Amino acid sequence: MPQLNLNPWFIIFTTFWLMFLIKMLLHINKFKLPGNPILQQIHNKLSPWSWPWT
Repeated sequence: MPQLNLNPWFIIFTTFWLMFLIKMLLHINKFKLPGNPILQQIHNKLSPWSWPWT
């Protein structure tokens, strides 16, 4: 099993990739399940964040 190379750029890239995936999932769920209050609440909490890719 290869050892993970945990240099700062890898950590930054992984963090941004995970945040991007979460944002896309919430975006899709917002259109798929507009009546789900929990997902809507999470999406509203994440919306004010200044995402670099929007």
